[in-house]
Amino acid sequence: MVEQMAEIVTAKELGRPGSYKYIWHACIDCGKERLVQWTKGKPRNLRCYTCSNAGKNNPKWRGGQFIGDGYVRIYKPDHPAAVKNYVKRAILVLEEKLGRHLRDGYDSHHKNGIKDDDRPENLEEKEHGKHTTIHNKGRQS
Repeated sequence: MVEQMAEIVTAKELGRPGSYKYIWHACIDCGKERLVQWTKGKPRNLRCYTCSNAGKNNPKWRGGQFIGDGYVRIYKPDHPAAVKNYVKRAILVLEEKLGRHLRDGYDSHHKNGIKDDDRPENLEEKEHGKHTTIHNKGRQS
C-alpha cells in the first residue's frame, strides 16, 4: 500500500463535480506533486502525465526512431547531442567511426548531401562555420 502524504479531501471541498476523493501525491519517477484521485485506498495514478507518457510508455512510440527534417533520429536521452531526447543517426555513426563524441562546435557532414545516407564513409566531422558555408554556397543570389 502507498504511504499517505496528506489529508484526503472530497471533490466537493475542492469545488469539483462528482463524489471522488483526492490526495496530494508525488510521482514515483520525478517526484512532482499533484492532486490525484484516491481510489480503493491508494492514489489512482502513481506517475504524473509526463512520466507516464515518456519514451516507451508513449502511445506514439515507434521503436525509438523517426525521420524528421530528412534526418533519421534515434532515441538517446542521455547523449550530449540529444535534442528532445533524440540524436541524429549520422552523429551516432560518425562518433562510432571516430571512437569519441563530436567536439563542441563541430557537425556531422554528409559528403554526398543525402541526409539519410549515414554510411561511415559518407560522413565527416566539419567545423560548424565551414559546414554552414558549404551548405549556403548554392543559396546565395
